Amino acid sequence: MSQIEWYYAKDDQPCGPISPVELRQFAAQGALREETLVWREGMSEWIPAGKVKGLFGDPGEAVGRNQTPAGGEAVAKAAAELAAGLPVRQAPPVVESNGGAAQPPPTRRPPAADWPGDVEPAPLRHPLDVLSSLAHEQFNADFVHSTAVLFRIGGQVGTFLGVFCLIALGLALGSKTGQLAVAVPLAALGAAGLLISQFGALRLYPALERLDRTAWARISSTAPLDSLAWTFTTLGLAALLGLAGFALASGAAWPAPLAVFGFVCFQYAAVVAWNAKGLRIEVGLPSSPGEEAAAILSFLGKLAWRLSGVAHGAAIVLGSLATLNAAAHLGLAGEPDPAWFGWETAVPLGLLLLAIPLPAAGYLTFLAFQLAAELCQQRLGYRR
Repeated sequence: MSQIEWYYAKDDQPCGPISPVELRQFAAQGALREETLVWREGMSEWIPAGKVKGLFGDPGEAVGRNQTPAGGEAVAKAAAELAAGLPVRQAPPVVESNGGAAQPPPTRRPPAADWPGDVEPAPLRHPLDVLSSLAHEQFNADFVHSTAVLFRIGGQVGTFLGVFCLIALGLALGSKTGQLAVAVPLAALGAAGLLISQFGALRLYPALERLDRTAWARISSTAPLDSLAWTFTTLGLAALLGLAGFALASGAAWPAPLAVFGFVCFQYAAVVAWNAKGLRIEVGLPSSPGEEAAAILSFLGKLAWRLSGVAHGAAIVLGSLATLNAAAHLGLAGEPDPAWFGWETAVPLGLLLLAIPLPAAGYLTFLAFQLAAELCQQRLGYRR
């Protein structure tokens, strides 16, 4: 029996053939990525290299010839750029021959029909398209990941500051109201919640990163995600300017941390929406309505857990500083302003305590959206 030959996709073109040994070598050298599309004779469609059994340590299609391919259940993904040094051997064109060797199918599906009604006119270049293209280049996968890691580190370190601030606020508030027996235990309970949240974040986010790498989707255009990105950008600026203006007009301090928190969260959500490729959502492939719906659901799940990490860190850092400010006003002032017994203390405290459920909420939301996306794929299917 002749050895099986593999093909891989580069710039949406089939390249090869290469042997299973070469396929393993490319994977070991890092030249072949998990998202790169591969194909071999007997498979009905291209699949990501990450689904090839034994190639990256995950179960999937067999590298050799003696296993049955998963075929239609595999989800085709667009080809990522291969690392420098990976040889490019263009596959020969498909020749209609009864006895010839099987050739790989095209990496992109052809249009359903070749008649003028299927040809859409090119849309006009909108100014936001230009800005979106710039955003796609600037806010790449490394930027999204490094920003998330920075806020997660801030949340881990800031937790200890948050615990101190809660205890200080409990003591200050209890001493001024004569309710130390109530305020201090409540502060200790909140501190325990922050420590539990810190523990959950340390365990859940690495697990979510591994789960995220297994969730693929495809979408025909970046238009829905770009629209979401600009919506998030607008909301972030509105939160920042609106709350900051209210703080200046009223002289209140509590809107300031909310303004920064809202701006940070909305802007990070926009950055994630501009980086669909970094989320393993392939863009530009023709897709069915089911694939499109599954891609949107998958995106929302991927956004949810990333945003929960950033919001967790931002809430802890901003909430801790604002809570410490409230504790200082209550504890150091002889006769504190009555406002510090109301919104000036409640809002910073609420922002700090908001961080407690965020890691678990991000985890559960990611699972819920990915489950919905998989159900959508199964019901409506990746039909060709």
